[in-house]
Amino acid sequence: QSMRLKKIFTNLVSINEAFDTKFDSIDWNFDGESFVSIATLGSDEFKLYIQVKSLDFEGRQLVWLNVAFSRFIDGKETELLLNMGIQSKQLGAIISALKAKIQDITTQYEINAIVFIAIANEEKRISFYEKLAHSSKLGLHNWRYLATVQWPGFRAVVMSEKNLTKDEFQTLKADFEKRGKSLN
Repeated sequence: QSMRLKKIFTNLVSINEAFDTKFDSIDWNFDGESFVSIATLGSDEFKLYIQVKSLDFEGRQLVWLNVAFSRFIDGKETELLLNMGIQSKQLGAIISALKAKIQDITTQYEINAIVFIAIANEEKRISFYEKLAHSSKLGLHNWRYLATVQWPGFRAVVMSEKNLTKDEFQTLKADFEKRGKSLN
């Protein structure tokens, strides 16, 4: 019994330690549409994106954030970063960096939704996004998980701070389905 408790406690400590991890260096730039950062943790290099997308809806703007991250392996950018290296610390650093930037953006601009898009068969990434959306780790206290939606080739986890009407949600959904995972 005490070994089981010790294991649970050790897991909790390592999870909390992971979420306290910060990148060794991170530098955000805004190119007019996206906040992009190259970040390092030890010898590992990552790229974080937060694209600001907007569309007209009934005479006003609906704005959503397309949040994504990747890792460089042998100089090539890849999204297959789960199960590699010190996974929990890497994810902790990614979450810490995204959390700070998303909090900054959502206090400066009116954002209707935060969207994490994954290729349909990336189950670990989708599961990670859903856990993130359901947890308080992003520090967006008024934001909540809204839905996981799918369309051919993709799945997306959607969070919102507001109670979106059915029409607002359908309009946003059509926009991110149209854009897909593309970072343009």
